[in-house]
Amino acid sequence: SKFQKKLGLLTPRYQSIILNVNGIDWGIMLMEEQFTEHSFEYRKLSWSPVYKRTNDESISVPREYSRWQGVLSIDVNSRNKIIQKTRNPNTNTNLNLISLAKSIHETILFESEEKIINLGIEKYFNIKLFARAIASNLFWMESHSLEANNLKFYINPYTSKIEPIAYDY
Repeated sequence: SKFQKKLGLLTPRYQSIILNVNGIDWGIMLMEEQFTEHSFEYRKLSWSPVYKRTNDESISVPREYSRWQGVLSIDVNSRNKIIQKTRNPNTNTNLNLISLAKSIHETILFESEEKIINLGIEKYFNIKLFARAIASNLFWMESHSLEANNLKFYINPYTSKIEPIAYDY
């Protein structure tokens, strides 16, 4: 994660521990930081939605499904707490960012490639950081963290761009 941090990627902190549960030695384990208000404060970042796509990890969604049927969703860390936080008084900044992420997620799954390009959806992604995350994984010959069920994203509240959270499994 030090390498990824030097690339400017948001990555959790890790610590190796020796774990004993009820006197049973479980051996050496890797403890991974979860993203909370405190972890963002530590990085001098604004606490903003971190989400993971769900329900679409290896499936192809038939076009006859509509968005309201619950086929798609995103799992937002600390959803209830983060919705209450806002950069601007009397606004729903984080709720709006979550809504943006859901809309982008649904558009990518339901619309044709041509329509996605015409909509200019790439403007909502920090392409430079995504390229660095992919390059980092290629450098280490690691692909596990790029699998759909392992990807997590941070929505930058100042740019409204989606950024990858880099993991070094």
